[in-house]
Amino acid sequence: MPDTLLELSQQLIEDAGISGTMVSAQNQVGEFKRVVNWIVRATTEIEGTWFDWDFLHAFLEFDTVIGNSDYPAPADFNLWDNATAKIPLESMPLVFEMWTRKKTDVTEQTSGDPYMFTVLPDKAIRLYDTPSRIQTIAIEYWRKPMVLVLDDDEPLIPSQFRDIIVSKALQFYANYESADEVKTQALEQFQVRLRQLESHSAPSRQARDSINTGADIVVAAESNYYEY
Repeated sequence: MPDTLLELSQQLIEDAGISGTMVSAQNQVGEFKRVVNWIVRATTEIEGTWFDWDFLHAFLEFDTVIGNSDYPAPADFNLWDNATAKIPLESMPLVFEMWTRKKTDVTEQTSGDPYMFTVLPDKAIRLYDTPSRIQTIAIEYWRKPMVLVLDDDEPLIPSQFRDIIVSKALQFYANYESADEVKTQALEQFQVRLRQLESHSAPSRQARDSINTGADIVVAAESNYYEY
């Protein structure tokens, strides 16, 4: 099973019947450059299908700084799971308040132990109260899709499903070459693998689909994963 950007590109070359051998995915030109771009695009599109894929989930811990209320999001951040914020050593959850409401609060922020937080427009976390001592804050979040750049870069998609990237990229190739038969076969394979991937890594999809299609299952609970 191909795992890296280079291996996925080489697999696409083989499946598409493109002539030549790729020894590196970097600094390519012409048809090989299109191959690499198709793999990169396919990866980000598949990983971006659901924001809460299991493989996009991550944990974050950071230490507070005395007198500092604001803490930036990590570099790979996409969305916070606001319900998970806590101070682990004290078994204390942090209450989430939406910024659209918190920014109109004229109450002066005081110094003390954090008990509440909001998410600023730049996605940084602002703590209330302003920390008066060093404590560890824990929160979960979802990462943004991986952008493959280097030969050995690997998608976040679990390795056993990464051939789905080639199936998606093969559709881009077929569109470029106006190869309808290739596109049909690639689309069929992609749809099968997508269902398998969603079954493995998107367990909440059934609930979402039930709402969208009007099926019997109804999810009434309101999500507090992210703010609008």
